[in-house]
Amino acid sequence: MIRLSALITVLAVLTAMAPLSAFISERFPSQTCTTGFGIAQQLGNILFGGFLPLINGSLVNLTGNPLARVVYSIASLVPCLLVTLLHLVLGSDALRLAQARQAVDHDIRAWEELSRTTDFANGAQIAN
Repeated sequence: MIRLSALITVLAVLTAMAPLSAFISERFPSQTCTTGFGIAQQLGNILFGGFLPLINGSLVNLTGNPLARVVYSIASLVPCLLVTLLHLVLGSDALRLAQARQAVDHDIRAWEELSRTTDFANGAQIAN
């Protein structure tokens, strides 16, 4: 029975983690997804995975119930649910706005550079 539950857990984790890298690479620019996702993933691993044995052992010692470990696992899902709800409320509009802002800034820099380097036939340049 334990092997079956372990197999189900592994399959559940794999179905969540397998498409994650493709989703992240398609969703965000390369600088953002490398830095942002890497930092977020490592912080999550440290905070929730690193302290898992200590907190689970403490919960079992405090309550005497071996099922008390589940409390921390459920509590660690709360931030995930909050982020998911924020994404559902904001949609991808926040990401689109950030990308539009970057595109506008890029266009402004390109036009400023072009205005500094444009020479007219009589040798005059656009005044700044």
